[in-house]
Amino acid sequence: MNSNTYMRYFLTGFFFCLIQQLFHAQETNTLRFSQLAPVNSEVGIYTKWELGINLPQIYEDQVFQFLNGRSRGINPYDPDQVDLRIKLTDPSGKTRWRYAFYYAAFETSLQLNSRDPKLNKNEFINVPTAHPWRFRFAPDQLGEWDFEIELIVQGKSVLHQKGTKFQCIQSPHKGTLVIDEGERYLRYSNSNEPFFAIGENISSGGPCAYLPSQHQRQANALQEMIDAGGNFTRFELGAQAALPDWPIHDNYHGKQDEMFAFDKMVDMCEQNNVYFILFRHHVEAWEGADWMDIRWENNPYRKAFNIPILGFFTNEEVKKAQLKTLRYIYSRWGYSSNMSFYGYSEVDYWYSKLQQEIEKGALPVRYAREYKAKRQPEPYAGSVMIKWLEEQQEFVRQELKADALFCHTYASVGMMEDHSSTSFFSLSDVVGLHLYGENKNINFGKRAPFQDEYRKKYNKPVFIEEMGIGNIGLYCCTEIEFHNSIWSTAMMGGFGAGLDWWWDRGVHDFGYHRDLKHLQLFLHNELIKEHKFEPQRWSDTGKSFKKRQLESYSLVSEDQERVLGWLHNATYYWRNLADNSCIANLIEGKHEENRPCHVAADPYGFDPADRKYDCIPRTYHNMYNTEVENLRDFGKEEFTDHFTFRGGARSVGGNDLQKNPTFVITSLKKSGVSKKKKEWYKVEFFGTSGDFDPTSPIQAYTQELNTSNSGRLKIHVPLLDGNQPDLGYKLTYLGKR
Repeated sequence: MNSNTYMRYFLTGFFFCLIQQLFHAQETNTLRFSQLAPVNSEVGIYTKWELGINLPQIYEDQVFQFLNGRSRGINPYDPDQVDLRIKLTDPSGKTRWRYAFYYAAFETSLQLNSRDPKLNKNEFINVPTAHPWRFRFAPDQLGEWDFEIELIVQGKSVLHQKGTKFQCIQSPHKGTLVIDEGERYLRYSNSNEPFFAIGENISSGGPCAYLPSQHQRQANALQEMIDAGGNFTRFELGAQAALPDWPIHDNYHGKQDEMFAFDKMVDMCEQNNVYFILFRHHVEAWEGADWMDIRWENNPYRKAFNIPILGFFTNEEVKKAQLKTLRYIYSRWGYSSNMSFYGYSEVDYWYSKLQQEIEKGALPVRYAREYKAKRQPEPYAGSVMIKWLEEQQEFVRQELKADALFCHTYASVGMMEDHSSTSFFSLSDVVGLHLYGENKNINFGKRAPFQDEYRKKYNKPVFIEEMGIGNIGLYCCTEIEFHNSIWSTAMMGGFGAGLDWWWDRGVHDFGYHRDLKHLQLFLHNELIKEHKFEPQRWSDTGKSFKKRQLESYSLVSEDQERVLGWLHNATYYWRNLADNSCIANLIEGKHEENRPCHVAADPYGFDPADRKYDCIPRTYHNMYNTEVENLRDFGKEEFTDHFTFRGGARSVGGNDLQKNPTFVITSLKKSGVSKKKKEWYKVEFFGTSGDFDPTSPIQAYTQELNTSNSGRLKIHVPLLDGNQPDLGYKLTYLGKR
């Protein structure tokens, strides 16, 4: 090579490097971003507006290094290292800050083979994305919005870049759910219509993992609930699913596939007018073995910081890391107008281990002495968690500037609510109750009075967040408990019907969820909030529920002109269905006679006898497998009533309506003494299941009746037998006659 050729190569290389350096320097001062949803500059009010963002290459390279285990990289899940934030200016000129989050995209491979597991394809496959950073927002004001993006690296602002304006226009979205002070019911912020919750807990895809098959099963169930008229559900932010900081507290990358799948669940809710609670599960801080490896022993904060359970709630570094996770959760899903509440489920299990350690004297003396001496570990344990939750809620509302609502619930409401320093319901925007059971009095004697009690105590909306039968083997035999529970709780004054927990353990397998449609149609167009309904319940036997034949639950409007209710022949109760051989086997302990009872039906071809696939998904779970289910003695006296050994369920009423028994509605308009001053009502009855149209009254049962001078109305009971053991009813005020 001669000197001239060498010089040409040298100069070419020199200028190439110089151009690279100039280009690289320019890149360090530029963000690339693109609007992903919607595809144009107009976005509907309360709907998702999403940006895809790329950092300058120098920082993207450092993120890549971190994700590939190199020490010099920067962690995209730690805002102390890289913080991408967006300043929004609304049409009124006010500004608000929100945060972007790191994102990965996936596609699904789902092909399962039970004969040769090696051929299984049940995984999320990472695919390239043009924009690994995302920002999501749902504008709440009509008009022109503006935004700016700021990138902060290692605590230093490295660039500030203006975006392009976008226009917020009208949309069919009804808005967020709003609670007006002192009101019993909720409303939509955009349409101002009343909201009444009808739905189920479509909580998770299973207790083991969140594979594509489990995600698909959960999505299918959500769609079935939507098709049945459902508008409200609960999702568990589970350690086995989309919870970002499990199993690694500060690196969420291994959970990107599960989080991608959960994005799809949120999208389904937004597209179908379904609102949801996002809750954390007590198993994160529990020692139970029900949820496989999800327990305190494996909690990532315990492992990373080597802390006792007290440290989970009090260690400053732990709490700081937890708030970073909370920021990620709200950045990724908290934008959604359909995410109504965030909360911790069954808090008494969350602090139960802390309570146990106090009782054992395992905590430092400075924490335990006072409470151990007083033998009151529970209030202290609860107060520790209360302070922890207060700090989280303050962070969400002040730092994240989110208009967030919260709902924290107990497994069993105990004495904690008698202590002002340990009231989880005071921290909550609504009071959610968990009330399981299949005793005949569960609805009349527990679910209704509990809602009355806590509504009066807190003056907040109340509802039954979890309910269901205590032993799900009963769902193999009959839907009667599911049916009776949704109809009765809808008339108890909660902001919706109670949410059954067992969607994947019988309810959807046998089609029981379809009864939600009758309830939804019965209540359709009833302006529950505007009328300010108050609940009543009535029984024909007072406190002797074992002799009860009739029970009624109703909502009476404040103006006394409208009543919605449900009337039930209380002898039609599972224990009295003597001709049901499945129930007879349960009562007699003949579980073998009922096998198999497969639920969580797997559409992918697994062999039901091979239990090693139980988590892919919970395949063909046999509810009469005594290794899995604790099959109690259904023959216990607590389940019997006066009719159990006297022929079982019996009809009430007959063909002559005027000679049938009556039930009573009170607090209506009071009739005067004069015959011309009577207050008259029309009473109409509606079918609640099967081929009955819940929007068309059964004409033969319609009655026009007047109240007494105390405002009582005695209504004749239609025939209630095995063909229709219950009916919905509506009262309409007709005026004076």
